[in-house]
Amino acid sequence: QTCGGNEMNVTVVSCGARVPSRQFRSHIGHADVRGTGRGGPAVRFGGGGGGDQGKRSSPVVVSCQAAKIPTRLNTIPHPRETRYFFYNEVVNAVDAAVFAESTPGEPGDPNLISVFCSIPELNPAYDVYRVGSLLECVREVSTSLSNKGKKVKVAVQQSLGEGVFCGMPLSLSGVKRLLSQMDWGEGTPVSIAEGLGREEIDDCDSYIIIAPQNLQGSSVLPFIQEMVEQAKEEGEKGNKKDLIIINGRLTDVMSSGGVMGVRGRQERLDFVDRFVPAMHFRLLYIGIAMYPIMGCLRYNCADDEPRWEVYRRRDFKDENNMPAESYDLLDTFDHQPDASTITAAFQKKR
Repeated sequence: QTCGGNEMNVTVVSCGARVPSRQFRSHIGHADVRGTGRGGPAVRFGGGGGGDQGKRSSPVVVSCQAAKIPTRLNTIPHPRETRYFFYNEVVNAVDAAVFAESTPGEPGDPNLISVFCSIPELNPAYDVYRVGSLLECVREVSTSLSNKGKKVKVAVQQSLGEGVFCGMPLSLSGVKRLLSQMDWGEGTPVSIAEGLGREEIDDCDSYIIIAPQNLQGSSVLPFIQEMVEQAKEEGEKGNKKDLIIINGRLTDVMSSGGVMGVRGRQERLDFVDRFVPAMHFRLLYIGIAMYPIMGCLRYNCADDEPRWEVYRRRDFKDENNMPAESYDLLDTFDHQPDASTITAAFQKKR
């Protein structure tokens, strides 16, 4: 697919995990909640389409005020103000999702939330990935929820597999030890889980799962499913829980022995879709290269009118004739746009 000028061939590449199409109902606006027959309810805004991936309607273009996106995102390490812009984006989105007037599902069902932010320092596909930035973001979210009266537990997946095939993603290696050494602030009720699984659901209110991902030959989804089932049991007793996945990568990894094969794939996709996006930010690139940045895709349920926003990065000269850049809003959509829709937005003459 092409994008941009007459001589530029551009393919929009998704640098991240598969993200559900359903929108979160924040404390602003109205949403229709309906059953899908696919393991959970779908939430849709206004005249938007449903949650069925195979029958997704075309996104509806709407008007929206552009966000001020930080520039020079390829500058590593990121400046402090750039990091905290995205930390605050995540904090605001999680707070809006956790304290929303209504959440998807039946009464007692856990509040399932997903957050995805793939700036270079938070993207493990880059050699500039910085786990400290991810943990700083988690600390900001945990502190914000704790200050609002929530008991928070932070979890990172345990080693998966058996025997010599037991292992953990490189990007998560040593993270649990770092969590135990972090300064969470005086009086902040944050506890650290031993891993993922049913036994981790206790008297805490909100559970933050850090970057869960499948491995070749092992899936992390059964452990998350156990947590969701146990959280539902607690919710039916009046103890409603929040499960928040930050930067999860839960797509299937090709494996032998029938692990993550064709059998059961739809059920796995349906389960992942139950986690409703509260915040999403990823950079868009030309072709398969990770440079230069073409633009970005943004969504935040804490906005006054939450929409999926497509931005184009523009280079220009400032008043001092020095190189500068900006992110210009191209289009906004009711639902997460796919690659062809994003490409069409770039093709439009502004």
